[in-house]
Amino acid sequence: MDEEQGIDVPEKVQECGLLDIPCHLNAVLQWIVDVVLWIPRKWFELVMNGLAAVVEAIPVPDAFAEIHTAAAGLASGTVWIFDIFAVAEGFAICMAALVARFFLRRVPLVG
Repeated sequence: MDEEQGIDVPEKVQECGLLDIPCHLNAVLQWIVDVVLWIPRKWFELVMNGLAAVVEAIPVPDAFAEIHTAAAGLASGTVWIFDIFAVAEGFAICMAALVARFFLRRVPLVG
């Protein structure tokens, strides 16, 4: 019934007998592995959240507010050509490549 409602039902937990030592040992080892793998995942999550907070704290330059008014003055034919040649996507890819190159040059033994 739970599966029909779209609720994720966890897999059935393996039940160990009272004297089934290998089964209990396996459950304890699986718990240890889960804890050990949780630590780097949590650390990565905290680092990424901190990095996102730093990037979001950077103020947007005033020049970006003027881009909208400049783009509104373009002729429709120019906008159509930019759309056909995917100029916006190409510009974004080139900027991402330049930023990646900038950061890779700062890594010792790589750049």
